[in-house]
Amino acid sequence: MEFLRQVVLRKKLIKTAKAFYLVFSAVAKLFQLAANKAELLKQHTALILQTIQRVKPTLGVKRVLRWLHLSPAKMYYWMEDKNCSLSLSALCRSKHPAQLLDSEVKTIKHYLLDDRFKSWSSLSVYYQALREKAVFVGINTWYKYARRLGIKRKFFRLKHKMQIGIRASRPLEILHSDVTLFKPLDNTRMYVYLLIDNFSRYILAWKASLEYSSEIALNVLRDALRKTSCNPTRWWKQ
Repeated sequence: MEFLRQVVLRKKLIKTAKAFYLVFSAVAKLFQLAANKAELLKQHTALILQTIQRVKPTLGVKRVLRWLHLSPAKMYYWMEDKNCSLSLSALCRSKHPAQLLDSEVKTIKHYLLDDRFKSWSSLSVYYQALREKAVFVGINTWYKYARRLGIKRKFFRLKHKMQIGIRASRPLEILHSDVTLFKPLDNTRMYVYLLIDNFSRYILAWKASLEYSSEIALNVLRDALRKTSCNPTRWWKQ
């Protein structure tokens, strides 16, 4: 009995499929006879693309395009144009891949509109998103997409006053000694000792070593004084 039920059910399914096919054939013929076929396709591109995506696993793209008398180039053009319209910058991602993803844009919008950060500045919200590892963008990109989203928040710009430091009036009047830590690809710790003239910014002497020692810094100073033929007693007295 179960076998007979399955046979009857399958027969009904086949008849139903045939009936749907006859209806589709009639609609396709009427569509071909329409005078404004191109205009109809243009007005319903979203519906056509959605239908193709839904029946693609069962019928295949080529068969559906053949029934609709639509070329693959036209379909891909519509798909690309749709992706461009979804972009916040109205730029195609295939030609401009440096844009943020839709998910990243939604994350930025979510943080800027979150009630938790209602009284926060946009800069503070940005660093909070970085701490929570929700976004991985630069501050300029954050500001740019905030403007494109049309979200108005407080944008604080700190005005830093440039302070003039120590300035020498002649060469070899003031010397600066510095030690810079450098890590090569093998992750070793390399110390670079420098002695720089304040007036000309010229590196008088330098040395690279694996050791961190004041004795090396002193030897760099002695080497610079020897190369410049300067009298060191003037510095010792000062």
